[in-house]
Amino acid sequence: NDPQRYKSLVKNMRALDIILEKTPFRATDRFIPGHWGHVAIWLGTKSELKEHGLWLQEDYDLTDGSRDLFDKIYETQVSIKVDDDHDYKENILEVLRHLLEEEPSLRPLAREDREFNKYNWFKIMVLHGHHIVEALRPGVQLNTMNHFLEIDDFAVLRPHYCEKSFNDGKCFTKEERTQFLKNSLYQIGKNYDFNFDANTEARIVCSELAFIAFDKKELTWETSKSIIGGQSISPDQVALKADEKGDYFRPVHIIYNGDNVKAENEAFLLDVFNAITSSDYDKAQRMTGINKDYNTHNIRPELFTSNIRYAMWKLKYGRKLNND
Repeated sequence: NDPQRYKSLVKNMRALDIILEKTPFRATDRFIPGHWGHVAIWLGTKSELKEHGLWLQEDYDLTDGSRDLFDKIYETQVSIKVDDDHDYKENILEVLRHLLEEEPSLRPLAREDREFNKYNWFKIMVLHGHHIVEALRPGVQLNTMNHFLEIDDFAVLRPHYCEKSFNDGKCFTKEERTQFLKNSLYQIGKNYDFNFDANTEARIVCSELAFIAFDKKELTWETSKSIIGGQSISPDQVALKADEKGDYFRPVHIIYNGDNVKAENEAFLLDVFNAITSSDYDKAQRMTGINKDYNTHNIRPELFTSNIRYAMWKLKYGRKLNND
Protein backbone atom coordinates (compact mmCIF):
# COMPACT_ATOMS: atom_id res chain seq x y z
CA ASN A 1 0.00 0.00 0.00
CA ASP A 2 1.11 3.52 -0.83
CA PRO A 3 0.31 5.91 2.09
CA GLN A 4 0.55 8.94 -0.19
CA ARG A 5 -1.87 7.45 -2.70
CA TYR A 6 -4.25 6.61 0.13
CA LYS A 7 -4.18 10.15 1.55
CA SER A 8 -4.59 11.73 -1.87
CA LEU A 9 -7.48 9.45 -2.80
CA VAL A 10 -9.36 9.94 0.45
CA LYS A 11 -8.85 13.70 0.31
CA ASN A 12 -10.53 13.88 -3.08
CA MET A 13 -13.52 11.65 -2.31
CA ARG A 14 -16.96 13.22 -1.85
CA ALA A 15 -20.12 11.98 -0.15
CA LEU A 16 -22.11 9.59 -2.37
CA ASP A 17 -19.27 8.91 -4.79
CA ILE A 18 -19.81 5.46 -6.29
CA ILE A 19 -16.73 3.23 -6.25
CA LEU A 20 -16.19 0.48 -8.83
CA GLU A 21 -13.49 -2.16 -8.66
CA LYS A 22 -12.47 -5.00 -10.91
CA THR A 23 -13.56 -8.54 -10.27
CA PRO A 24 -10.97 -11.31 -10.76
CA PHE A 25 -13.00 -13.37 -13.22
CA ARG A 26 -13.57 -10.56 -15.68
CA ALA A 27 -9.94 -9.49 -15.70
CA THR A 28 -8.58 -12.96 -16.30
CA ASP A 29 -11.21 -14.63 -18.46
CA ARG A 30 -11.97 -12.60 -21.59
CA PHE A 31 -14.85 -14.93 -22.54
CA ILE A 32 -16.95 -13.43 -19.74
CA PRO A 33 -18.44 -10.09 -20.87
CA GLY A 34 -18.06 -6.91 -18.89
CA HIS A 35 -15.40 -5.66 -16.55
CA TRP A 36 -16.42 -4.25 -13.16
CA GLY A 37 -17.21 -6.65 -10.37
CA HIS A 38 -17.84 -4.69 -7.17
CA VAL A 39 -19.69 -1.51 -6.20
CA ALA A 40 -19.52 0.55 -3.01
CA ILE A 41 -20.68 3.97 -1.87
CA TRP A 42 -18.50 6.57 -0.18
CA LEU A 43 -20.61 7.70 2.76
CA GLY A 44 -18.54 10.77 3.55
CA THR A 45 -16.65 12.38 6.41
CA LYS A 46 -18.00 13.84 9.64
CA SER A 47 -18.09 17.32 8.10
CA GLU A 48 -20.05 16.07 5.08
CA LEU A 49 -22.55 14.23 7.26
CA LYS A 50 -22.94 17.39 9.35
CA GLU A 51 -23.49 19.42 6.21
CA HIS A 52 -26.38 17.12 5.31
CA GLY A 53 -27.93 17.38 8.77
CA LEU A 54 -27.28 13.79 9.81
CA TRP A 55 -24.53 14.38 12.39
CA LEU A 56 -25.57 17.23 14.67
CA GLN A 57 -24.48 15.98 18.12
CA GLU A 58 -20.72 16.32 18.58
CA ASP A 59 -20.45 13.32 20.88
CA TYR A 60 -21.43 9.70 20.27
CA ASP A 61 -23.09 9.11 23.65
CA LEU A 62 -26.60 7.65 23.28
CA THR A 63 -27.47 7.93 26.97
CA ASP A 64 -27.41 11.71 27.42
CA GLY A 65 -30.93 12.27 26.09
CA SER A 66 -29.80 14.05 22.92
CA ARG A 67 -29.88 12.11 19.67
CA ASP A 68 -29.37 13.27 16.11
CA LEU A 69 -30.54 11.40 13.02
CA PHE A 70 -27.27 9.50 12.74
CA ASP A 71 -27.75 8.25 16.32
CA LYS A 72 -31.30 7.13 15.58
CA ILE A 73 -30.20 5.27 12.46
CA TYR A 74 -27.50 3.43 14.42
CA GLU A 75 -29.99 2.42 17.11
CA THR A 76 -32.38 1.19 14.45
CA GLN A 77 -29.81 -0.90 12.59
CA VAL A 78 -28.36 -2.68 15.63
CA SER A 79 -31.85 -3.58 16.85
CA ILE A 80 -33.09 -5.34 13.69
CA LYS A 81 -33.62 -9.07 14.11
CA VAL A 82 -33.70 -11.57 11.24
CA ASP A 83 -35.51 -14.89 11.73
CA ASP A 84 -33.62 -17.03 9.21
CA ASP A 85 -30.23 -15.32 9.05
CA HIS A 86 -27.80 -13.16 11.03
CA ASP A 87 -29.25 -10.24 12.94
CA TYR A 88 -27.96 -6.90 11.66
CA LYS A 89 -25.98 -6.41 14.85
CA GLU A 90 -23.97 -9.57 14.22
CA ASN A 91 -22.84 -8.29 10.82
CA ILE A 92 -22.01 -4.86 12.23
CA LEU A 93 -19.99 -6.37 15.09
CA GLU A 94 -17.79 -8.27 12.65
CA VAL A 95 -16.32 -4.97 11.42
CA LEU A 96 -16.21 -3.51 14.92
CA ARG A 97 -14.09 -6.42 16.17
CA HIS A 98 -11.51 -5.70 13.46
CA LEU A 99 -11.55 -2.01 14.37
CA LEU A 100 -10.93 -2.82 18.04
CA GLU A 101 -8.02 -5.07 17.07
CA GLU A 102 -6.46 -2.24 15.04
CA GLU A 103 -7.27 0.58 17.51
CA PRO A 104 -6.40 -0.45 21.10
CA SER A 105 -7.39 3.03 22.30
CA LEU A 106 -11.04 2.14 21.63
CA ARG A 107 -11.04 -0.98 23.79
CA PRO A 108 -11.90 0.86 27.05
CA LEU A 109 -15.00 2.25 25.29
CA ALA A 110 -15.96 -1.25 24.21
CA ARG A 111 -15.54 -2.54 27.76
CA GLU A 112 -17.92 0.21 28.95
CA ASP A 113 -20.37 -0.66 26.19
CA ARG A 114 -20.37 -4.45 25.96
CA GLU A 115 -23.81 -4.52 24.30
CA PHE A 116 -22.82 -1.76 21.86
CA ASN A 117 -25.92 0.24 22.68
CA LYS A 118 -24.45 3.02 24.82
CA TYR A 119 -22.41 4.71 22.06
CA ASN A 120 -23.02 5.33 18.38
CA TRP A 121 -20.32 3.09 16.96
CA PHE A 122 -21.09 4.22 13.41
CA LYS A 123 -19.81 7.66 14.40
CA ILE A 124 -16.74 6.14 16.01
CA MET A 125 -16.09 4.11 12.87
CA VAL A 126 -16.35 7.17 10.62
CA LEU A 127 -13.93 9.04 12.88
CA HIS A 128 -11.49 6.15 12.37
CA GLY A 129 -11.61 6.09 8.59
CA HIS A 130 -14.66 3.92 7.90
CA HIS A 131 -16.30 5.88 5.09
CA ILE A 132 -17.41 3.15 2.66
CA VAL A 133 -20.72 1.27 2.63
CA GLU A 134 -20.38 -2.03 0.77
CA ALA A 135 -22.13 -5.40 0.57
CA LEU A 136 -19.86 -8.41 1.02
CA ARG A 137 -20.52 -12.03 1.88
CA PRO A 138 -20.57 -11.23 5.64
CA GLY A 139 -23.26 -8.59 5.00
CA VAL A 140 -23.42 -4.85 4.38
CA GLN A 141 -20.54 -3.17 6.20
CA LEU A 142 -19.06 0.25 6.94
CA ASN A 143 -15.45 -0.20 5.84
CA THR A 144 -12.25 1.72 5.13
CA MET A 145 -10.65 2.64 1.82
CA ASN A 146 -7.68 0.36 2.53
CA HIS A 147 -9.39 -2.63 0.90
CA PHE A 148 -9.73 -0.73 -2.35
CA LEU A 149 -6.02 -0.10 -2.69
CA GLU A 150 -5.39 -3.84 -3.09
CA ILE A 151 -7.02 -4.21 -6.51
CA ASP A 152 -6.04 -3.60 -10.13
CA ASP A 153 -8.77 -1.35 -11.48
CA PHE A 154 -10.70 1.28 -9.58
CA ALA A 155 -13.05 4.06 -10.68
CA VAL A 156 -14.87 6.83 -8.84
CA LEU A 157 -18.20 7.99 -10.26
CA ARG A 158 -19.43 11.32 -8.94
CA PRO A 159 -23.07 12.39 -9.02
CA HIS A 160 -23.91 15.72 -10.62
CA TYR A 161 -24.99 18.32 -8.03
CA CYS A 162 -27.91 20.44 -9.25
CA GLU A 163 -26.60 23.55 -7.48
CA LYS A 164 -23.34 23.30 -9.46
CA SER A 165 -24.58 21.97 -12.79
CA PHE A 166 -28.24 21.48 -13.71
CA ASN A 167 -27.08 19.10 -16.44
CA ASP A 168 -30.46 19.15 -18.24
CA GLY A 169 -32.11 17.83 -15.08
CA LYS A 170 -29.81 14.82 -14.72
CA CYS A 171 -28.57 15.91 -11.33
CA PHE A 172 -29.38 15.57 -7.63
CA THR A 173 -30.44 18.33 -5.26
CA LYS A 174 -28.94 18.59 -1.78
CA GLU A 175 -32.24 17.37 -0.30
CA GLU A 176 -32.15 14.31 -2.56
CA ARG A 177 -28.53 13.61 -1.66
CA THR A 178 -29.38 13.79 2.04
CA GLN A 179 -32.04 11.14 1.45
CA PHE A 180 -29.58 9.01 -0.50
CA LEU A 181 -27.17 9.12 2.45
CA LYS A 182 -29.97 7.98 4.76
CA ASN A 183 -30.81 5.18 2.33
CA SER A 184 -27.17 4.07 2.35
CA LEU A 185 -26.97 4.03 6.13
CA TYR A 186 -30.17 2.00 6.39
CA GLN A 187 -28.46 -0.81 4.43
CA ILE A 188 -25.69 -1.38 6.99
CA GLY A 189 -26.10 -4.73 8.70
CA LYS A 190 -28.25 -6.35 6.02
CA ASN A 191 -27.38 -9.87 4.93
CA TYR A 192 -25.95 -10.70 1.51
CA ASP A 193 -28.42 -11.64 -1.22
CA PHE A 194 -27.14 -14.87 -2.74
CA ASN A 195 -30.14 -14.87 -5.11
CA PHE A 196 -29.08 -11.53 -6.62
CA ASP A 197 -32.71 -10.38 -6.63
CA ALA A 198 -33.18 -6.62 -6.92
CA ASN A 199 -36.91 -6.99 -6.30
CA THR A 200 -36.33 -7.49 -2.59
CA GLU A 201 -34.47 -5.14 -0.25
CA ALA A 202 -34.33 -7.50 2.74
CA ARG A 203 -30.99 -8.80 1.49
CA ILE A 204 -28.78 -7.07 -1.04
CA VAL A 205 -25.65 -7.46 -3.15
CA CYS A 206 -23.06 -4.76 -3.82
CA SER A 207 -24.58 -3.27 -6.96
CA GLU A 208 -28.02 -3.08 -5.35
CA LEU A 209 -26.58 -0.46 -2.99
CA ALA A 210 -26.62 2.10 -5.79
CA PHE A 211 -29.99 0.83 -7.02
CA ILE A 212 -31.54 1.33 -3.57
CA ALA A 213 -29.64 4.41 -2.37
CA PHE A 214 -30.21 6.59 -5.45
CA ASP A 215 -33.99 6.24 -5.54
CA LYS A 216 -34.79 9.27 -7.70
CA LYS A 217 -37.89 8.52 -9.75
CA GLU A 218 -36.41 9.83 -13.01
CA LEU A 219 -33.25 7.74 -12.61
CA THR A 220 -33.77 4.35 -14.24
CA TRP A 221 -31.25 1.53 -13.89
CA GLU A 222 -30.74 -1.21 -16.45
CA THR A 223 -31.41 -4.64 -14.95
CA SER A 224 -31.25 -8.27 -16.07
CA LYS A 225 -33.11 -11.46 -15.17
CA SER A 226 -31.73 -12.97 -11.95
CA ILE A 227 -30.94 -16.62 -11.33
CA ILE A 228 -34.37 -17.11 -9.73
CA GLY A 229 -36.29 -15.24 -12.41
CA GLY A 230 -36.47 -11.80 -10.79
CA GLN A 231 -34.46 -8.71 -11.70
CA SER A 232 -30.79 -8.18 -10.85
CA ILE A 233 -28.38 -5.32 -11.41
CA SER A 234 -24.68 -5.84 -12.08
CA PRO A 235 -21.71 -3.53 -11.44
CA ASP A 236 -21.39 -3.07 -15.21
CA GLN A 237 -24.99 -1.85 -15.31
CA VAL A 238 -24.21 0.65 -12.56
CA ALA A 239 -21.26 1.84 -14.66
CA LEU A 240 -23.61 2.52 -17.57
CA LYS A 241 -24.97 5.53 -15.66
CA ALA A 242 -21.64 7.28 -16.26
CA ASP A 243 -20.86 6.21 -19.83
CA GLU A 244 -22.24 9.31 -21.53
CA LYS A 245 -21.47 12.98 -21.10
CA GLY A 246 -24.36 14.62 -19.29
CA ASP A 247 -25.61 11.52 -17.47
CA TYR A 248 -26.35 11.43 -13.74
CA PHE A 249 -22.78 10.40 -12.85
CA ARG A 250 -19.34 11.08 -14.29
CA PRO A 251 -15.96 9.37 -13.78
CA VAL A 252 -13.59 11.60 -11.80
CA HIS A 253 -10.75 9.18 -10.97
CA ILE A 254 -9.51 5.94 -12.51
CA ILE A 255 -6.78 3.49 -11.53
CA TYR A 256 -6.00 1.06 -14.36
CA ASN A 257 -3.85 -2.00 -13.75
CA GLY A 258 -2.54 -0.39 -10.57
CA ASP A 259 -1.60 2.99 -12.12
CA ASN A 260 -3.38 6.32 -11.91
CA VAL A 261 -4.87 7.46 -15.19
CA LYS A 262 -3.71 11.01 -15.84
CA ALA A 263 -6.76 12.87 -17.06
CA GLU A 264 -6.09 15.39 -19.81
CA ASN A 265 -9.70 16.56 -19.50
CA GLU A 266 -13.14 15.25 -18.55
CA ALA A 267 -13.84 13.95 -22.06
CA PHE A 268 -10.57 11.99 -22.08
CA LEU A 269 -11.34 10.38 -18.72
CA LEU A 270 -14.81 9.40 -19.96
CA ASP A 271 -13.33 7.78 -23.07
CA VAL A 272 -10.83 5.80 -20.97
CA PHE A 273 -13.60 4.74 -18.59
CA ASN A 274 -15.75 3.51 -21.47
CA ALA A 275 -12.84 1.63 -23.02
CA ILE A 276 -12.17 -0.19 -19.74
CA THR A 277 -15.85 -0.81 -19.02
CA SER A 278 -16.39 -2.30 -22.48
CA SER A 279 -13.25 -4.46 -22.05
CA ASP A 280 -11.48 -2.69 -24.93
CA TYR A 281 -8.12 -3.05 -23.18
CA ASP A 282 -6.10 -2.33 -26.32
CA LYS A 283 -7.73 1.10 -26.61
CA ALA A 284 -7.26 1.75 -22.89
CA GLN A 285 -3.56 0.92 -23.25
CA ARG A 286 -3.16 3.18 -26.28
CA MET A 287 -4.88 6.08 -24.53
CA THR A 288 -3.17 5.80 -21.16
CA GLY A 289 0.18 4.19 -21.95
CA ILE A 290 -0.56 1.71 -19.14
CA ASN A 291 0.13 -1.95 -19.92
CA LYS A 292 -3.14 -3.85 -20.35
CA ASP A 293 -1.82 -7.18 -19.03
CA TYR A 294 -2.80 -8.01 -15.48
CA ASN A 295 0.19 -9.58 -13.78
CA THR A 296 -0.65 -9.39 -10.10
CA HIS A 297 -3.88 -9.70 -8.19
CA ASN A 298 -4.76 -9.12 -4.57
CA ILE A 299 -8.43 -10.04 -4.61
CA ARG A 300 -10.42 -10.03 -1.38
CA PRO A 301 -12.03 -13.40 -0.54
CA GLU A 302 -15.15 -11.51 0.60
CA LEU A 303 -15.91 -10.61 -3.03
CA PHE A 304 -16.61 -14.27 -3.80
CA THR A 305 -19.95 -15.86 -2.95
CA SER A 306 -18.24 -18.67 -1.04
CA ASN A 307 -14.85 -19.83 0.22
CA ILE A 308 -15.03 -22.69 -2.27
CA ARG A 309 -15.34 -20.29 -5.21
CA TYR A 310 -12.37 -18.30 -3.92
CA ALA A 311 -10.29 -21.47 -3.57
CA MET A 312 -11.27 -22.53 -7.11
CA TRP A 313 -10.27 -19.13 -8.48
CA LYS A 314 -6.88 -19.27 -6.75
CA LEU A 315 -6.32 -22.79 -8.05
CA LYS A 316 -7.21 -21.79 -11.62
CA TYR A 317 -5.58 -18.36 -11.86
CA GLY A 318 -3.27 -17.77 -8.92
CA ARG A 319 -0.26 -19.73 -10.16
CA LYS A 320 -0.57 -18.38 -13.71
CA LEU A 321 -0.79 -14.79 -12.53
CA ASN A 322 2.10 -15.11 -10.13
CA ASN A 323 4.30 -16.59 -12.88
CA ASP A 324 3.46 -13.97 -15.55
